[in-house]
Amino acid sequence: MSIKSTKFISFSLTITFLALIISSCATAPVKYAELNEAIEVPQGTDSVPLAFNKIIVKLRRLEEIGEAYGGFLCVPNTKLEWQGGRVNITTEDFTEIFRDELLKANYPIVGNPNALFDDPELSKAELLVAGMINDLELNICYPNAGFGDFSTAKGGAYMKVDWQIYSLLDRSVIFNTTSEGSFELDESRRDGLFNIMSTSFANATQNLLADTGFYNLVVRPKDFAEVQNFQVISYGKLSKLSKSFNDNTERLSSAVVTVRASTGHGSGVFIGNKGYVITNQHVVGESKFVKLILSTGREITGEVLRTDKARDLALIITGEKRIGLPFQTKIPNIGQDVFAIGSPLSEENSYTVSKGIISAIRTLDRGFEVIQSDVMVQPGSSGGPLVDINGNIIGITVSGMVRGGSSVGINYFIPVYDIPKYLGLTDLDITNTQYTATNNQTNNSSSEEERANVPEIGDLEERLIRLKNLYDQGLISEEAYLSKQSEILDEQ
Repeated sequence: MSIKSTKFISFSLTITFLALIISSCATAPVKYAELNEAIEVPQGTDSVPLAFNKIIVKLRRLEEIGEAYGGFLCVPNTKLEWQGGRVNITTEDFTEIFRDELLKANYPIVGNPNALFDDPELSKAELLVAGMINDLELNICYPNAGFGDFSTAKGGAYMKVDWQIYSLLDRSVIFNTTSEGSFELDESRRDGLFNIMSTSFANATQNLLADTGFYNLVVRPKDFAEVQNFQVISYGKLSKLSKSFNDNTERLSSAVVTVRASTGHGSGVFIGNKGYVITNQHVVGESKFVKLILSTGREITGEVLRTDKARDLALIITGEKRIGLPFQTKIPNIGQDVFAIGSPLSEENSYTVSKGIISAIRTLDRGFEVIQSDVMVQPGSSGGPLVDINGNIIGITVSGMVRGGSSVGINYFIPVYDIPKYLGLTDLDITNTQYTATNNQTNNSSSEEERANVPEIGDLEERLIRLKNLYDQGLISEEAYLSKQSEILDEQ
């Protein structure tokens, strides 16, 4: 054999040996998870605010999850076993990773990661997101382990995350899905283990954002938003109730609701016939959407359309038309009977009626007038109506005095004449916002023909609803109702 051939063979063996060394300087690959493109939320889209709750690992104790390697050649050293069982690994870092991934795709993530105490931003969240890692693979190499350096590392990780989406309004998990994430770090770097795990989690989060089910949960339907897009607030004036409170209990029950926000519950009342609800601003807080629980137990979604924090009033709009309660534009005399309706203390106490009298009309230190009454109210009653002996709204529950944890019979209500002023309602016949005492006798001097003369404004459905309301309240006869109904239909 020639010297030239010998050198060639030696060179080939050297290259082969080096290739083997280089290939051995790596960990065994982990399971690969395809990285999908996140579905971005278009700018300006109406979407549901959400917050990250926690991420936990749930594996069997001592379950083998991978292998640790050491030295320059990444020689297998020991099997990696999960030691903790179920462990909460939620940290500022994982919260920040989740937040960053959502912000990159324009998702409405709320919460201040730098808040040291209670975070008021979290009250805006309607959805909470949590994840459970139930499958984990980790192969990690510490090339400088012989020098005591266990910070510098490379390797790979794979994780499968079961996600749960919890609705603060529904108070239940409303969506479940699973995503995977993996990452291989080929070059050793300081904090390599954290980089491997955090990037795998970031990729699993990105795959969550690629889930159309999750996207559809966060982005509100366009048709719902369009229903709420009122520029001028005309709530659909109703004629006053003239029958007794007991005779109107069915009407009252259908109009009073429990208002559930992300921070708790209160009460509210439908007004007019266009689906508007009045409650307190402190009931809805910073929420943009709330749940309204009807007397039947059915739940509907309402959008907080307008609030006045100083006067503590809020106007909510729903996607359905519903006959509410009318306003009594004059406050009854001091000493006359009134009723408060709401959901005190618990949602299970919905449509609780308590009776009292009007004790006084007072001006509080901020200059606002309130109706004072001894009628019993409790936390949860806020936002519910105070009504007269016929069921007409004369005020909205706002606060009460408590001593030793118990009510002392001094409770305050926002008078009805402040509602249009601070919420901008246009159909209320209130020309004088000052308190005017009355004997609460309903003015029925107008003829039946005049009462049946529904104004020619609004669409066909609105005019027919107004006419039906007059008939339901007994203000026009069946003959006048059918005659006017035919007249309206013939105009179309």
